[in-house]
Amino acid sequence: MNVFFYSVWGKNFIENFLNYSLNCLNENIKLISKKKLNNSKIEIWTRKSDENLIVKSSLFKQLEKKISINFVHIDKLLLIKEISKYERLAIMQNIFVTSHFFKYKYLWFFYPDSIFDNKLILNCLKQIKKKNPDIVLLPVPQVDEKSVKDEFKKKRISDLDIKKLIRNNLHESVKLWEVSNLKNFNIPLSYGRYQDTLVFQNFHIHPLVLKTTGNHMAFTNPLHPSLDEGIPEEFANKRIFIPPNDKFGICGGLLESDFLNKTKWSKNYNKWKNIKNKMSISISFAINHINLSHIKFSQKKYFMNKTSDKGINKKKLKLDNLVKKIRYGYHKHYSTKSSLKKFAVNTDLYINNIPSTLLLNEKLRKKFQNLNIIQLNFDLFRKILKNNERIKFKVTNRETLKKFLGLEKSSDKETKFYKNFLNNLYKQNINK
Repeated sequence: MNVFFYSVWGKNFIENFLNYSLNCLNENIKLISKKKLNNSKIEIWTRKSDENLIVKSSLFKQLEKKISINFVHIDKLLLIKEISKYERLAIMQNIFVTSHFFKYKYLWFFYPDSIFDNKLILNCLKQIKKKNPDIVLLPVPQVDEKSVKDEFKKKRISDLDIKKLIRNNLHESVKLWEVSNLKNFNIPLSYGRYQDTLVFQNFHIHPLVLKTTGNHMAFTNPLHPSLDEGIPEEFANKRIFIPPNDKFGICGGLLESDFLNKTKWSKNYNKWKNIKNKMSISISFAINHINLSHIKFSQKKYFMNKTSDKGINKKKLKLDNLVKKIRYGYHKHYSTKSSLKKFAVNTDLYINNIPSTLLLNEKLRKKFQNLNIIQLNFDLFRKILKNNERIKFKVTNRETLKKFLGLEKSSDKETKFYKNFLNNLYKQNINK
């Protein structure tokens, strides 16, 4: 019923995965009865050589006693050229979703550098049973990697206060966007803080759980450029659950301490500080990078260490007002789509670059859709969907796979490999 998905490769990510994310997952699984884990599995997409490192760990041996663990080797997928690291991950996420769509009801997404408290999964399972949401989302702020690792060295994970650890060690790149730091400004992961209480209200928010049943139309086209930004617009009209506070659960992502020094963030931050109409940046970003699902997500707030103090209420109100302005700007400039010229002459919008950015994003999306592996995958997914919807003249899913696999003599070596890869993956995860 449930699949917990990880995609991880490379020495540093494998180490973080084993020491932190898989460690957190193990603490969660301990609280769930083996009976509730029937027909569930952990799915790890990694290199063949990295699988050997994972299976040797004591954590892996503990987990496989309670839940099935499956590996998918991605060595050939890592050779695909001219794509970003986010698109490479998106290829795997897309194929994972479609190949597991017909057998599993709930698809879970964690990252190798995720840390989360020990009751997050259990509380999600309770909420799923009670409310039957189509999607469960959770803010996942980045935290300082060194600080978190130091705490893990001092104590066993069972003795750590993960909520406090995340709350007190937000990464500097996150702190830049506290609501009071930049007047009239908001980006995807924005928040307010007063003393030890935080409130998040976001457009881009991590999809922790996706329900497959009844949602096939949302996944007939590839998610791009990432899971959170590419979440289908169809979810705007679905049952959405965002927990109100960290009593439900909490999750953070490790980020190297010197990240800002390695990137252009500091330079861009200083540039943005000097722009008079900072709201124009936010509206431009919204038009280029969000859809109606994100608009719906932004109507919910998530608190860490919630209190009724007036200080946090003021931050909450300020954050809410900024988000409302962005939503208003989004609808005003994007809903009609009457003409790109309208954007080009609008001096209120940052650098007047919306037309070119929209066109560039569309070009990148088309390029991603035209990747051989993506075309083959979605061709197969749509064929199985179409066959399952037929009342008469049905063929079995295995017959559909066999027909898809038909390796014509004209097929090149790459296409043959991708077809075999997809065929084996779908065969494991569909009913006959």
